Amino acid sequence: MSRHHSLKILVAPNAFKGSLSSGEAARAIVEGMCRVLPDATFISIGLSDGGDGLLDAVLMAVGGERVSAEVMGPLGEPVVAELGILDGGETAVIEMCRASGLNLLSPGRLNALKATTFGTGQLIKVALERGARKIILGIGGSATTDGGAGALQALGVKFLDQEGIVIPPGMGGGDLIRVCQVDTEDFDSRLRDVEILIACDVTNPLLGPEGAAAVYAPQKGASAEEVAFLEAGLTNYISLVEAKTGKSVRDVPGSGAAGGIGAGLCAFTKAALAQGFDLVCDLVGLTDLLRGVDLVVTGEGKTDAQTGFGKVPAGVLRMAHERGIPVLLISGSVDGDVEALGFDGVISCVSAPISTQEAMKHAAQLLTLAAERAAHLLKLGFRVLGDDSDHGR
Repeated sequence: MSRHHSLKILVAPNAFKGSLSSGEAARAIVEGMCRVLPDATFISIGLSDGGDGLLDAVLMAVGGERVSAEVMGPLGEPVVAELGILDGGETAVIEMCRASGLNLLSPGRLNALKATTFGTGQLIKVALERGARKIILGIGGSATTDGGAGALQALGVKFLDQEGIVIPPGMGGGDLIRVCQVDTEDFDSRLRDVEILIACDVTNPLLGPEGAAAVYAPQKGASAEEVAFLEAGLTNYISLVEAKTGKSVRDVPGSGAAGGIGAGLCAFTKAALAQGFDLVCDLVGLTDLLRGVDLVVTGEGKTDAQTGFGKVPAGVLRMAHERGIPVLLISGSVDGDVEALGFDGVISCVSAPISTQEAMKHAAQLLTLAAERAAHLLKLGFRVLGDDSDHGR
């Protein structure tokens, strides 16, 4: 049997945002490569850095139960959101974006002042009701800048204004400036014994020029004036929260991600912020899957300079190269000079002029064809080097 027939290939992409889940992307890549390398052994998993696709990636790798719940959406409307229940109910996996995400709003409806994390708090409550003792919370793609106040309301915290009136459920970032008092009498006591790991891929603090309002609120529809208003509200809110809980959370790395939900949860619970990719890798057992692999294929919707900052392909590259395994990246599009990232090969799904809308519409087909092209190039390398070579290993 020739050398390439015994290849063992691990396919481990991120989601192609707006087009394919990580699992769908993995299947498309395997389909394309199998056409050219039918005797190769493929192992496929989906990955995530804690943003979109976390739930699908974990359930694909380890199994578990999908649970649906109707919760409050980012602007107060009801939405049906899923969470995952693992380990017989001991662990829950929640994606913030399913209840409080930008993906739930059209561009014309973005509203950083009103968007709330209340629905995310409701999902945490569902997890508690299912008996979860550990909650994995992915916070990518949020529409919110409320410091987690909405989620905390759903979990029993009351925020009162200057007249001592409770601010209604569904607080957004624009309500934070009104907070004058924090009441924790009805806070869900089950959270005292629950471990919450918040998957995050940035290190921004809550406040300041690198904080939640300044950096991320403009992406969520905020004007310059609204950014300043949100900053003032977050400052007021977190000062009261820290005084109430006795914890200093505003400068915790990542506390400014996703509108500051990490700061709010860390103040009131045993929550801890963790690097999203590493957390997901532990959940899916990536280290074990890399054993004996000849080639790793990863992918994402768009590759640019940001890929090197905690994104899935960069994490896969690091782990594979530590073990001497080459890595091929298949990307929806490639922008700028990506050679410095260090991939052993980079292929774009787009091989001819096409609009972004059309490319996203036909993402699975384009990804399969790109994987097929990659496999042809791989096979050509075998012929040039000879089947008995070690192919650069």
